Order: sequence, then structure tokens, then C-alpha cells
Amino acid sequence: MTLRARLVLSAAYLLVAVVIVLEVPLWLNIERRATAEFESGVLGNAAILASRISDLVAQRSPNSDTGAELSRIVESTASRLGARVLLTDGTGDVIIDSSDIAAPGARYATSQRPEFTAGLFEGRIDIRRRFSQELNQELLLVTIPVLHRGEVVGSVRVSESLAAIRARVRRSWLGLGAIGVGAVALGLALAWFLAGSLVRPVRALQDAAVSLGEGNLEARAVSEGPAEIATLAHTFNRMAGVLSANLVAQRDFLANASHQLRTPLTGLRLR
Repeated sequence: MTLRARLVLSAAYLLVAVVIVLEVPLWLNIERRATAEFESGVLGNAAILASRISDLVAQRSPNSDTGAELSRIVESTASRLGARVLLTDGTGDVIIDSSDIAAPGARYATSQRPEFTAGLFEGRIDIRRRFSQELNQELLLVTIPVLHRGEVVGSVRVSESLAAIRARVRRSWLGLGAIGVGAVALGLALAWFLAGSLVRPVRALQDAAVSLGEGNLEARAVSEGPAEIATLAHTFNRMAGVLSANLVAQRDFLANASHQLRTPLTGLRLR
């Protein structure tokens, strides 16, 4: 593996680790915050509805015309929220179901629906999730007791699908993922450029060393790049200069010695 590839790969490991460390907590926080905001919104709508209909539920009787007004308020609220709204009396029997799934008078305060037990007999707000087989999706159920002069006279349950909030969270995750990928890509591009600025003087030094080894005594490295590499190139050039001078001196000495030896030998031959 080349030096440049090693440097870029090291940068990639570091960048990916940093992105994961930064983005995973953000992903989790986005999901928690979105879910909390969604639950708060559903709870607020359910509380407003319970407050609006408390007098009507308390005054409800077979001979009164409060049933029509209750139906109008419940159905308009369900239509506005895009949710299912179910209203029960103080014993847990259904008064109105905006989706017409539960028949009026059906007992809903049962062990299979503990949220109504919590609202009617414990007087507390119940928030839970439940998977609906009919709708094939997870629902958020918010059940609130309907109070009239401090007494529980009924309960209202608002059921909303979590599909929309899940889709919003997924979009946020995809956005963060795209930002992370972009940051890694930008970091790798910068690492590639910086690695090139480190590798080029090293490669030039390598080429100069190879050329010197092949007998080119004029081969020199360019003193550029980081201080350490520039110092190394300067040291190499000084060494190459000394080596070149020594080789030239040795060559001159041998040539001169050969000339000096050749003259007496020539004289001896002539004799």
C-alpha cells in the first residue's frame, strides 16, 4: 500500500469515528424529542377536548339533547386531528366512537384496555403505545379522565398513528446521514490533497536517489514540502555532492596515476 493510500485510509478511519460519535447521539435525541413533542401535542388536544365536554358528559341523560352536541364536538375534533376519539362514561361504557368501531354502550374499561381503568378508577392520565392489527401500524393512545367539579364522570381516549412521526424522524436521520457522508467525503478530499503534498517531495527524493544510484552524479532532490522532508532532501543533496566530489577526485587521481605510470613504462619499452 502506498504512503498516500495509508494517509488517506487513516484519515477515513478518524473521520468515520468522529461522525459516528457526533451523529449517533443526535439521532437518538431527534427521535426522543420528536416523540415527546408528538405525545405532548396529543395530550394537549385530549385535555382541551375533555375540558370542553365535561359539562355535557355530566348532564347527559336519555331525555336530554346533549348527545348530539357531544357527537358534534367529538367528531369535529377527530376530523381536525386526523385521529380516533373514543368517549366513555364513568363506568367505562362507550358513549361515542368517532370511527364507529365500538358500539355505544360497549364496555371498554376491561383488562384488555387498562388505559380506561387508569383514567376512570385511578383518575390519572395514561399514555401508551399499541400495535393495531386492523390498521397494521403502531398507535399512540392518550387517555384522560373527564372531570366535573372534581369528580370523574367519564374518560376520553385519543388514538393517533405514529407513522407520521416515524417518517419525520427517518427524514431527519437521512438528512444527518447525508451531512455525515458529505463531511467524510470533504475530509477525504482534503486528506488526499494533503497526502499528495507530503508524497510529492518524498517521491522526488526517491527518484533522485534512484538516479544517483544509476550513476547520474548530477541528480539532486528538490528541497520542498514539510520541514522534515525538506531537511532530508537537503541532507541527501549534501551527501550526493560529497559523493560526487569524491568520485570525481578518485577518477582524476586514477587518471593522473595512470598517466604517471604510463610514461616510465613507455621509456622502458623504447630502450
